[in-house]
Amino acid sequence: MVDSCVLTTDTGAGQQSRATVSKNEREALESLTSVFLGEGISTSTWLKASGMQERAFYRVIKPLVEKGLVTQQKAGRTTLNTPTLRGQAAITDNCGITDKPLSGSNAGEVEYDRAAGFEEF
Repeated sequence: MVDSCVLTTDTGAGQQSRATVSKNEREALESLTSVFLGEGISTSTWLKASGMQERAFYRVIKPLVEKGLVTQQKAGRTTLNTPTLRGQAAITDNCGITDKPLSGSNAGEVEYDRAAGFEEF
């Protein structure tokens, strides 16, 4: 479960960073980002961190890589897995933000529109 998120301005790349993920893909991706410390982690470490059934876990790796949410790099006999920025965006998308304007006066108020990103008015 994600406890926080970071908001950034959308430069148009945000549309490319959003990806649809299944429940199992999201669960695996969340577990990878929770144990990721800047360098890739082995698939076996990721599996243990996920708490998922082994068969279900291995089914979601390929789609996560194909969607550009996870990168894999060989390091000897080990495959190191790393969440991409797009993968991090996929699990933090919306972070409790709604498509409705934020409450308060219009002065300095920011409105979030999923298609356009953030807009000040």
